[in-house]
Amino acid sequence: MSRFQLILSKHSSTVKSKATVQYDKIKATERYVEYSLDLIEAKKELQVCDFATKFSVMRVIEKIETKIAYHYNHPNFNMAIATAQVKQARRLLKL
Repeated sequence: MSRFQLILSKHSSTVKSKATVQYDKIKATERYVEYSLDLIEAKKELQVCDFATKFSVMRVIEKIETKIAYHYNHPNFNMAIATAQVKQARRLLKL
């Protein structure tokens, strides 16, 4: 299974998790980095996929952008750490 197929299944599922985490214990910076990398992969896939798949990819991109905005506005978010980690991950993954 390709990396994009994993991203698609991760973000397009309709089943909601019953697990909850206290608001102040959310790891916003780590989630922001994870979703940023997923967004980069999804946008790359959008450029090369066929027309029928583009709609599902656009829905996934919209969900990812919503999650990124949520974690960006969270009090536990640290922009300096997030940008450094995204740059490092992109360098390691060759994105």
